Amino acid sequence: MTLKTAWAIRDRLVNINQLDRNTERGSKCNCFCISCGSELIARMGDHMAYHFAHSSDSNCSVESIQHQLAKTIIAESISDSITTADNNPIYKSFGYEVELENVELEKTLSEGHIVADCFVNHDNKPFAIEIFYTNIKGSAHIEKYHDTGIPALEIDISGMDLDLSRDELKKFVLHDAPRKWLRKTKIKQEASNDFIDSDSIDKLNGISADDAILKLEELHKNNLLYGFVSATGECGQSSFQRKEKIVVQSINGVIESNNNYVLARGHVAKNIPVNIIIPQSGYAMKKCLSPTLVVTLDPRGIHHRANWHGIDKWKQKLQYQANLEADKKEQSRLKRFAKDDSEITIEDICIMYKESSLADFYSTLYKYTGLELSNLPFIQNEKKMTNWNCPRAVWRAIILLVFVKQGQELECDMLASDMYMSDAFDWDFRYTENRSKEVYFWLDKHFKALGAKRKHLTYQFFKSKLPKNFDSMIVDLITN
Repeated sequence: MTLKTAWAIRDRLVNINQLDRNTERGSKCNCFCISCGSELIARMGDHMAYHFAHSSDSNCSVESIQHQLAKTIIAESISDSITTADNNPIYKSFGYEVELENVELEKTLSEGHIVADCFVNHDNKPFAIEIFYTNIKGSAHIEKYHDTGIPALEIDISGMDLDLSRDELKKFVLHDAPRKWLRKTKIKQEASNDFIDSDSIDKLNGISADDAILKLEELHKNNLLYGFVSATGECGQSSFQRKEKIVVQSINGVIESNNNYVLARGHVAKNIPVNIIIPQSGYAMKKCLSPTLVVTLDPRGIHHRANWHGIDKWKQKLQYQANLEADKKEQSRLKRFAKDDSEITIEDICIMYKESSLADFYSTLYKYTGLELSNLPFIQNEKKMTNWNCPRAVWRAIILLVFVKQGQELECDMLASDMYMSDAFDWDFRYTENRSKEVYFWLDKHFKALGAKRKHLTYQFFKSKLPKNFDSMIVDLITN
C-alpha cells in the first residue's frame, strides 16, 4: 500500500490541512517528501482523510518519515525549550529544560566518525540529539561521544502518532517522548569539576520504596498515571486509527525495590492487574511479558513520562477493533460508489484514477459501474493523449457515465477545464480549447442517436430518451 502522511516540506514543515483544497490539490501543492525529497501529491478528496502520497514509487517508510519529521521539528524550534534528562554524563550542571540554540542537522563530529542527528549549542555547552526509532546505538558509538566530550540525548519517537496536530507533535518531540543521555556501561570519574561524579549519580538514581509509592499516589491523584495505546486499521482505500487512554485505577503497593527499579502493583479498568515500574536512571528495561506501565520520573517534577509495555494482547484487541472500523469505513465508501449511477460524479471517477494504476482503475471502474474496458485490445495498447494527459477511454467514460447516462447538461468548454479532471490528469491549460473541440466533435457524431439536444457548445442529455441498449453501446461509443 502506498505510504500516506499528513506532513511534507514546502520551504518549511507543512501539514496537509494547511493547504487550500481548491488551489493546491494534486501536484499543485508543490510539496516534497520529508524523508526522500521526492515530489508529493496532495490527496484531498471526499472519501478518505486528506494525505500526501508520492507521485512515483518510493521506498520511504514510516520510520524514515518519523525520524526526519522529529529532526525537522527540532530544527524549526529555535528559541523554544527542550526537555533533556537527568544524569548528564559530561556536564555536572546542566538544565533539565534548556533553550534550543543554533541547531544543526546531520552534524559531523569526531573527525567524521560520528554524524549527530541534531547538534545544539547551549550556553557554550554543546550537546547532540539522537533520534531513536528501532536502531539502538552501540557501545562503540556511545564511546565516541564520550571521547569528544559531547553528551548525546537520545529521544525515543517509536510512539509518535503522525495524525497529531503540529503543536501536539512539537510537544511530543520536545518534551513528552521518552529520552535519556547515552552513557557508557561504566562511568569513568573525571578530575574536572565539569564532570559529574559517582556520588551525584547515586543521589539522583536512588529512590526508596516509600518515596516511590508516594510519587505514584501523587501521579494517580493528579490523573497522570496513564499511557496511550493505538492501532491503525486499513481496508482498501480506507484507514481508521483507534487510540485509547489506559489509566491506572488503583495502586496496591510496592512489591520489590532494588538498585535497578521499583516495582508496584495496580489495576486498570475491569479490575485487570498491571505492573508499575519506576526504573532507576541508566537501567535498560527488559521485555515485559505482562501489562506494565513504565514511569520515568522527572527529578524536577515537570515532565514525568509513562508508557505501556507488554500489552500485545491489548494491541491485538485494539487492532481488531481498528480493522473493523476501517472495514465499515471502506464499505461506506464502496456503497457510495455502488449506489445508483445517478450519484456517481466526476470527482468519484477522478479519485479512482488518482488512487490506482491504470489497470487497477479499469477494474475498479468495472466494479462500481459495470463498464468493462480492461480486456479490450484497443485499451491494452492505448497511450495517453497529449491534450488530455490520459487515455481516450478515460475521459470519454466520464462523459458517458456522468453526463449521458444521468441525463445531465454538458458544456464542452467547462468540461475541458474541469477542476477535478485537471487535478487527476495534471492538465496543461494551453490545450483547453483543443479538449473542448474534441468533446464537441466526438459528441456531434452521436448526440442524435442518444436522444440529446445541442445548442452551440452545450449538449443536453435525457435519461428518458436514451436507447434501451445504451449500456451495451458504451464501449462502441468510446471507440468511435
